Amino acid sequence: MWVKHKNFLIFAPHLIKLSSVNPINFSSIWHVDEKFIHVRGSKDKHAYLWIVSDSNSKIIAVHVSFERDCNNAKIVFQKAKDIASFSPEIIVSDGLQGYKKACKKVFGRKTRHVIAHFEAVGIVHNKKLMKLSNNRAERINEFPALWLHVCRGFKRLDRAILFIEFFVINYNYLMPHGIK
Repeated sequence: MWVKHKNFLIFAPHLIKLSSVNPINFSSIWHVDEKFIHVRGSKDKHAYLWIVSDSNSKIIAVHVSFERDCNNAKIVFQKAKDIASFSPEIIVSDGLQGYKKACKKVFGRKTRHVIAHFEAVGIVHNKKLMKLSNNRAERINEFPALWLHVCRGFKRLDRAILFIEFFVINYNYLMPHGIK
């Protein structure tokens, strides 16, 4: 076990350097979704993995929490805004009530919040008809789910956060994406 941990500690700084040297240009349409993960110490045996991604399937920000509420939605939105250095024009989410309030609080009124869970919703944006759904965020959530299935959860919240942050760097920089 020590060898794996030691290799990770050697490899992690290189990944962090890669992410800071090669910043990603995120699109202006973002998708957000939350997923149950297993973390000991949670009152209901679940924690929540929040993922904000752009329309090009790049992960902007992640957050792990024990509660699924407006405050944690604000946290992940603020992280995404800080990382991308701008507010999105549109944010697409499922029907979680906390997203609407968090979106207004963090991004302001210029960001349009669209609720579109599995079925696409047609909107007009920049004089173009667009069909938006949160299927993209649901699909991105499948990738950490595959990784998490192997380890069957985490013993501590800090380990979950470290693992998810490593996953984001791996996903954005090392995994091939179909959308260019």
